[in-house]
Amino acid sequence: MALDDEAIREITESDGDQAITDALARLPEDQRAAIRARIVEEQSYADIASRLRCSEGVIRKRVSRGLVSLRRDLGELA
Repeated sequence: MALDDEAIREITESDGDQAITDALARLPEDQRAAIRARIVEEQSYADIASRLRCSEGVIRKRVSRGLVSLRRDLGELA
């Protein structure tokens, strides 16, 4: 089963999975902030871009790259 946005949201909202917490901590800060805002806080790309003072394209790329890294790091655990 693929580790999708919903799975990451559920895992990051729970207290139980240290592997996820560790994987998130290993991401670069810009990717971690974008993923947290997009998936956990459910903000739009436009809102995140405005808050972080960069383009929507940059935010989309950070989220995408961060999710790829999480999937690879976690070995598709979900």
